[in-house]
Amino acid sequence: MLYPKSENSVFYNPVQVQNRDLSVLTIGMYAERRMERMWVVKKRKEVRKEMMQNQEEEGEKKKKEGGGDKKKKETKEERKAKIAQFEKDLEALEKDLEAQVLKEGQRDGFGDDGHGIER
Repeated sequence: MLYPKSENSVFYNPVQVQNRDLSVLTIGMYAERRMERMWVVKKRKEVRKEMMQNQEEEGEKKKKEGGGDKKKKETKEERKAKIAQFEKDLEALEKDLEAQVLKEGQRDGFGDDGHGIER
């Protein structure tokens, strides 16, 4: 077993040093990814809310143009098409948001992995 030569120095087992470094990196990556997920969820909710408002406004316009309370029943195919379009829009938004997060991280001086730690 090796002991420090002087009283002021600290003795670290090399395995402990590696474990500490891996733990710090893992915790940092977890926190970063958690923040990204929270941001994406928040943006998703905002987009859904905006899309619902737009759909409601379109429905009101159609009611006014249609001349009353006549309501056209939506077919299954039309609903499936709307859902597919909505999912496609969400995927495009997620890609844009992910690209924006990466761009902001690089602008703030972080590396490709989002950490300021040099290797």
